[in-house]
Amino acid sequence: ARAAAPVRAAGAEPQIVGGRRVSDANTLRAVQQVSGEVRARVEAALARGRHAPPGGSERGASSAPRLGAGVDVVTSNALYSAQPVGVLSGVDFKSTGEVRRVDADKIHAYLDGGAVVLLTSLGYSASGEVYNVPAVEVAARAAGALKASKLIYLTGARLVMHSQLGGAGASAVPVDQRPLVQSMRLAEARELVRHWDARSEVAAARLPEAADPA
Repeated sequence: ARAAAPVRAAGAEPQIVGGRRVSDANTLRAVQQVSGEVRARVEAALARGRHAPPGGSERGASSAPRLGAGVDVVTSNALYSAQPVGVLSGVDFKSTGEVRRVDADKIHAYLDGGAVVLLTSLGYSASGEVYNVPAVEVAARAAGALKASKLIYLTGARLVMHSQLGGAGASAVPVDQRPLVQSMRLAEARELVRHWDARSEVAAARLPEAADPA
Protein backbone atom coordinates (compact mmCIF):
# COMPACT_ATOMS: atom_id res chain seq x y z
CA ALA A 1 0.00 0.00 0.00
CA ARG A 2 2.89 2.38 0.75
CA ALA A 3 4.13 1.94 -2.82
CA ALA A 4 0.85 3.11 -4.36
CA ALA A 5 1.57 6.84 -3.96
CA PRO A 6 5.01 6.73 -5.68
CA VAL A 7 3.49 4.66 -8.51
CA ARG A 8 0.76 7.26 -9.06
CA ALA A 9 3.36 10.04 -8.86
CA ALA A 10 5.14 8.36 -11.77
CA GLY A 11 1.97 8.67 -13.82
CA ALA A 12 0.76 5.08 -13.49
CA GLU A 13 -2.11 3.43 -11.66
CA PRO A 14 -1.40 0.43 -9.36
CA GLN A 15 -2.82 -2.77 -10.83
CA ILE A 16 -4.09 -5.51 -8.49
CA VAL A 17 -5.25 -8.83 -9.91
CA GLY A 18 -6.58 -11.56 -7.64
CA GLY A 19 -5.23 -9.79 -4.57
CA ARG A 20 -1.69 -9.67 -5.99
CA ARG A 21 0.05 -6.60 -7.36
CA VAL A 22 1.29 -6.53 -10.96
CA SER A 23 4.82 -5.13 -10.66
CA ASP A 24 5.80 -3.22 -13.78
CA ALA A 25 8.95 -1.08 -13.95
CA ASN A 26 7.32 1.90 -12.19
CA THR A 27 5.95 -0.31 -9.41
CA LEU A 28 9.28 -2.04 -8.84
CA ARG A 29 11.08 1.30 -8.56
CA ALA A 30 8.47 2.49 -6.07
CA VAL A 31 8.84 -0.68 -3.98
CA GLN A 32 12.63 -0.28 -3.99
CA GLN A 33 12.25 3.32 -2.82
CA VAL A 34 9.76 2.54 -0.06
CA SER A 35 11.67 -0.56 1.05
CA GLY A 36 14.88 1.44 1.39
CA GLU A 37 13.16 4.16 3.41
CA VAL A 38 11.44 1.73 5.76
CA ARG A 39 14.62 -0.29 6.23
CA ALA A 40 16.55 2.87 7.16
CA ARG A 41 13.91 3.87 9.71
CA VAL A 42 13.89 0.42 11.32
CA GLU A 43 17.67 0.26 11.51
CA ALA A 44 17.85 3.76 12.97
CA ALA A 45 15.25 2.93 15.63
CA LEU A 46 17.05 -0.25 16.67
CA ALA A 47 20.44 1.47 16.71
CA ARG A 48 19.51 3.97 19.41
CA GLY A 49 22.07 3.96 22.19
CA ARG A 50 24.53 1.66 20.41
CA HIS A 51 27.23 4.30 20.05
CA ALA A 52 26.61 6.09 23.34
CA PRO A 53 30.07 7.06 24.70
CA PRO A 54 31.01 6.57 28.37
CA GLY A 55 29.79 9.53 30.39
CA GLY A 56 27.74 10.86 27.49
CA SER A 57 28.03 14.28 25.93
CA GLU A 58 24.61 15.61 26.77
CA ARG A 59 24.07 18.19 29.51
CA GLY A 60 23.49 16.52 32.84
CA ALA A 61 24.60 13.12 31.63
CA SER A 62 25.99 10.78 34.27
CA SER A 63 29.74 10.14 34.33
CA ALA A 64 29.11 6.42 34.73
CA PRO A 65 29.63 4.26 31.64
CA ARG A 66 26.49 3.74 29.61
CA LEU A 67 25.72 0.50 27.89
CA GLY A 68 24.41 0.84 24.35
CA ALA A 69 20.77 -0.16 24.12
CA GLY A 70 20.77 -0.74 20.36
CA VAL A 71 20.79 -4.12 18.68
CA ASP A 72 22.46 -5.42 15.54
CA VAL A 73 20.21 -5.53 12.49
CA VAL A 74 21.05 -8.02 9.76
CA THR A 75 19.54 -7.87 6.29
CA SER A 76 20.89 -9.59 3.23
CA ASN A 77 19.99 -10.66 -0.29
CA ALA A 78 20.94 -14.21 0.70
CA LEU A 79 18.45 -14.81 3.51
CA TYR A 80 15.74 -15.87 1.09
CA SER A 81 15.54 -16.34 -2.67
CA ALA A 82 12.66 -15.43 -4.96
CA GLN A 83 11.24 -16.52 -8.26
CA PRO A 84 8.75 -14.87 -10.63
CA VAL A 85 5.05 -15.49 -10.28
CA GLY A 86 4.92 -15.47 -14.07
CA VAL A 87 1.68 -15.60 -16.04
CA LEU A 88 -1.47 -16.66 -14.18
CA SER A 89 -4.88 -16.89 -15.84
CA GLY A 90 -3.57 -14.87 -18.76
CA VAL A 91 -2.11 -12.08 -16.61
CA ASP A 92 1.64 -11.36 -16.73
CA PHE A 93 2.67 -10.34 -13.23
CA LYS A 94 6.04 -9.10 -14.54
CA SER A 95 8.42 -8.39 -11.63
CA THR A 96 6.06 -9.69 -8.96
CA GLY A 97 7.69 -12.63 -7.24
CA GLU A 98 7.15 -15.29 -4.63
CA VAL A 99 9.45 -16.91 -2.09
CA ARG A 100 11.47 -19.76 -3.56
CA ARG A 101 13.56 -20.75 -0.52
CA VAL A 102 14.31 -19.42 2.96
CA ASP A 103 17.82 -20.00 4.36
CA ALA A 104 16.67 -20.98 7.85
CA ASP A 105 20.15 -22.07 9.01
CA LYS A 106 21.66 -18.69 8.21
CA ILE A 107 18.82 -16.80 9.87
CA HIS A 108 19.03 -19.01 12.98
CA ALA A 109 22.78 -18.28 13.20
CA TYR A 110 22.14 -14.53 13.24
CA LEU A 111 19.30 -14.85 15.76
CA ASP A 112 21.42 -17.05 18.04
CA GLY A 113 24.04 -14.29 17.96
CA GLY A 114 21.52 -11.79 19.34
CA ALA A 115 20.81 -9.94 16.10
CA VAL A 116 17.47 -8.90 14.63
CA VAL A 117 16.95 -10.23 11.12
CA LEU A 118 15.15 -7.86 8.75
CA LEU A 119 13.55 -9.32 5.63
CA THR A 120 12.20 -6.94 2.99
CA SER A 121 9.81 -7.32 0.08
CA LEU A 122 12.70 -7.26 -2.36
CA GLY A 123 13.61 -10.83 -3.25
CA TYR A 124 16.45 -11.88 -5.53
CA SER A 125 16.77 -14.84 -7.86
CA ALA A 126 19.88 -16.92 -8.46
CA SER A 127 20.39 -15.04 -11.73
CA GLY A 128 20.34 -11.64 -9.99
CA GLU A 129 16.81 -10.56 -10.93
CA VAL A 130 14.92 -8.54 -8.31
CA TYR A 131 11.26 -9.20 -7.53
CA ASN A 132 8.53 -7.56 -5.50
CA VAL A 133 7.42 -10.25 -3.04
CA PRO A 134 4.38 -9.59 -0.80
CA ALA A 135 5.54 -8.94 2.75
CA VAL A 136 2.83 -11.18 4.20
CA GLU A 137 4.15 -14.08 2.13
CA VAL A 138 7.76 -13.42 3.13
CA ALA A 139 6.73 -13.44 6.80
CA ALA A 140 4.65 -16.60 6.46
CA ARG A 141 7.29 -18.55 4.56
CA ALA A 142 10.04 -17.42 6.95
CA ALA A 143 7.96 -18.41 9.98
CA GLY A 144 7.35 -21.84 8.46
CA ALA A 145 11.01 -22.39 7.60
CA LEU A 146 12.11 -21.29 11.08
CA LYS A 147 9.41 -23.46 12.72
CA ALA A 148 8.24 -20.43 14.65
CA SER A 149 5.66 -20.98 17.37
CA LYS A 150 3.86 -17.74 16.48
CA LEU A 151 3.50 -15.35 13.54
CA ILE A 152 2.32 -11.83 14.39
CA TYR A 153 1.31 -9.28 11.75
CA LEU A 154 1.26 -5.55 12.55
CA THR A 155 -0.62 -4.12 9.59
CA GLY A 156 -3.57 -2.01 8.62
CA ALA A 157 -4.53 -4.49 5.90
CA ARG A 158 -7.55 -6.79 6.29
CA LEU A 159 -5.57 -10.02 5.98
CA VAL A 160 -7.99 -12.71 7.15
CA MET A 161 -11.72 -12.35 7.70
CA HIS A 162 -14.16 -14.86 9.16
CA SER A 163 -15.82 -15.22 5.74
CA GLN A 164 -12.59 -16.85 4.52
CA LEU A 165 -13.01 -19.56 7.13
CA GLY A 166 -16.29 -20.72 5.65
CA GLY A 167 -18.78 -18.56 7.56
CA ALA A 168 -22.37 -18.95 6.36
CA GLY A 169 -23.87 -15.99 4.48
CA ALA A 170 -20.53 -14.16 4.42
CA SER A 171 -20.84 -13.23 0.75
CA ALA A 172 -23.82 -10.94 1.58
CA VAL A 173 -21.73 -8.87 3.98
CA PRO A 174 -19.59 -6.03 2.55
CA VAL A 175 -15.86 -6.79 2.76
CA ASP A 176 -15.09 -3.79 4.97
CA GLN A 177 -17.75 -4.92 7.48
CA ARG A 178 -16.72 -8.55 7.84
CA PRO A 179 -15.13 -9.35 11.21
CA LEU A 180 -11.37 -9.83 11.23
CA VAL A 181 -9.68 -12.94 12.55
CA GLN A 182 -7.44 -11.77 15.39
CA SER A 183 -5.69 -15.10 15.97
CA MET A 184 -5.76 -18.68 14.70
CA ARG A 185 -4.76 -22.06 16.04
CA LEU A 186 -2.89 -24.51 13.81
CA ALA A 187 -6.05 -26.38 12.82
CA GLU A 188 -7.70 -23.10 11.79
CA ALA A 189 -4.64 -22.07 9.79
CA ARG A 190 -4.77 -25.37 7.92
CA GLU A 191 -8.46 -24.77 7.25
CA LEU A 192 -7.58 -21.39 5.76
CA VAL A 193 -4.93 -22.97 3.54
CA ARG A 194 -7.49 -25.50 2.32
CA HIS A 195 -9.88 -22.62 1.64
CA TRP A 196 -7.39 -20.91 -0.64
CA ASP A 197 -6.21 -24.19 -2.11
CA ALA A 198 -9.77 -24.78 -3.35
CA ARG A 199 -9.92 -21.32 -4.94
CA SER A 200 -6.46 -20.71 -6.32
CA GLU A 201 -4.46 -22.65 -8.87
CA VAL A 202 -1.21 -21.67 -7.18
CA ALA A 203 -2.03 -21.75 -3.45
CA ALA A 204 -0.55 -25.20 -2.85
CA ALA A 205 2.70 -24.21 -4.56
CA ARG A 206 2.99 -20.99 -2.57
CA LEU A 207 2.40 -22.53 0.86
CA PRO A 208 4.09 -25.94 0.95
CA GLU A 209 5.04 -25.64 4.63
CA ALA A 210 1.40 -25.27 5.64
CA ALA A 211 0.19 -28.50 4.12
CA ASP A 212 -0.97 -31.29 6.39
CA PRO A 213 1.83 -33.70 7.34
CA ALA A 214 1.93 -37.04 5.54
